[in-house]
Amino acid sequence: MALRVVLLAYGMWQDANLAVKYTDIDYHVFLDAARAILRGDSPYARATYRYTPIVAYLMVPGLAVGLPMLGKLVFVASDLVVAVLLGKWARVALPPADAATVEQWTVLAWLWNPFVANMATRGSAEAVVSVMCVAVLYLVARDRIGWAAAVFGAAVHVKVYPIISAVPLALHVAQPAHPGGPWRPWRSVWCALIATAAFAALTAAMVAVTGVDMLHHTYGYHVTRTDHRHNFSVYFYAIYLRIAASSGGAAAVALVPFAAQVVTVTALGVRFARTNLPLAVFLQTVAFVAFNKVMTSQYFMWWLCYVPMVAPVLQTRSARRVPWWVLPLLAALWVAAQGAWLGNAYQLEFLGVPTFRALFVSSVALFAVHVALIVELVARAATKEGVPKKVE
Repeated sequence: MALRVVLLAYGMWQDANLAVKYTDIDYHVFLDAARAILRGDSPYARATYRYTPIVAYLMVPGLAVGLPMLGKLVFVASDLVVAVLLGKWARVALPPADAATVEQWTVLAWLWNPFVANMATRGSAEAVVSVMCVAVLYLVARDRIGWAAAVFGAAVHVKVYPIISAVPLALHVAQPAHPGGPWRPWRSVWCALIATAAFAALTAAMVAVTGVDMLHHTYGYHVTRTDHRHNFSVYFYAIYLRIAASSGGAAAVALVPFAAQVVTVTALGVRFARTNLPLAVFLQTVAFVAFNKVMTSQYFMWWLCYVPMVAPVLQTRSARRVPWWVLPLLAALWVAAQGAWLGNAYQLEFLGVPTFRALFVSSVALFAVHVALIVELVARAATKEGVPKKVE
């Protein structure tokens, strides 16, 4: 908490004194949407507000008392709740040795992770979704599948991406209660009904408050979104060239990643749903982000919250006898690729230097690191399961 308070204070100084601001532009969008609510308007009166109205309503109390910074404290609090839930999940789902590993990784990879702390204190709302995603796995581990389904439906309302975990969740809750026992598909059906009801109830409530435009801005817009700036995606350059040439087809290019996403995400989810649900969800989310047509720094938060949960797999040596330093190297390359991209993006946005090709190379490097991480974790998970080396 102290680290995050220091970052909040530093952020206020940087916003006031430097050209590059600390506070994320999205946070200003949240605040503008909340101001619209206080005026009696829809949050979508703010032209680029593309989120559920719930996020804007979280900003309202701070604005009402003249302290817009309070909205960031909501995100910081969510950040810390994630850590609490990770610890609770580990004690419920794992043997003591593995639970201790997860708790150590929660401290190192989440609480003291400067990237995670930076996201919350800059005003990113991703930690709110992370709380719900981790809570789903915690509730499943406790076999509270009804509550897990309700939280899952709420998470999909707030951000659509958790829907990718529906397949492994359904397979996991339907598996036999003990080896050799019968499958229990009725549990999957029950969860699907509850999750759908929770999603529909929240969505209907928000439509009633803000109007049917909410459906387009919160969900429909993201289907054909074709961002080409501030975008780590490997597809951004093709989309940019289409738009710059005014040749059309940008929307078609934006749909190209969809097939790769569906195949990869589904295969990973099905493969590990029964044996290691957190790993299945983690790998799915990494693949979804890597193959997505839009990728910003906030998207990494989608899978970072699962890293402590897969720590026992991370510490397993692959049967391929890959050196111990492979994962640290991938982590370093992940940071380096982002640094290279951000350096080129700064030259483009603030200095007017045309660095699009260099940005594209950085995006390809980042994509390669994500794919290598998936491959390495699949190999380590197979080793942990005792799968023969040939099959692995």
